[in-house]
Amino acid sequence: MNDRGYIKVNDYFETSIDGIYALGDAIETFYRHTKDKTTVALAWGAHRAANLIAGNLSGDKQPFKGLLATNIVRFFDYTIASVGISESALQSYDYEHINYQQKNHANYLPDARVTSVSVYYRKDNRQLLRACVFGQEGVDKRIDIIATAMGLGATVDDFKDIEIAYAPPYSSPKDIDNMIGYRAHIDKRS
Repeated sequence: MNDRGYIKVNDYFETSIDGIYALGDAIETFYRHTKDKTTVALAWGAHRAANLIAGNLSGDKQPFKGLLATNIVRFFDYTIASVGISESALQSYDYEHINYQQKNHANYLPDARVTSVSVYYRKDNRQLLRACVFGQEGVDKRIDIIATAMGLGATVDDFKDIEIAYAPPYSSPKDIDNMIGYRAHIDKRS
């Protein structure tokens, strides 16, 4: 057990007792993109662990690559999502922060609503650490794009080059996720 009472496991979800595996809310795991230790009570990690443990038991041994703690919740008419390390864990890094707001689709169409994104990234290598998205429509799309890019090692600057499906009812030619990269590029020049 770690000092907070969570079960320590290796990259194969093996405990310190031979033949005993652990998964889910009870374990200490790690963030995929930073390798920092964490505990995350979300279904994706538990399901991925169960799949890997089953493979390990059947002879197809593969290590866990970590998780990003991607999560989403509806709050009345709004959706809030985040990915990456916790806000308290940010204090371990020298980081920059971008807040940006944009309509979820073309302004001239009815029902365009503001979406907000907040991104935290390392100053030295521009690696994404954490992101939050808040709005009424398309929040899931934006957080999934950010999570995918984060998991693949994209920097904040890479977002200006991510090609996102565009049509006026769904987005803008420069989607809010693209604007993360453009904004970071402007901040870098300042």
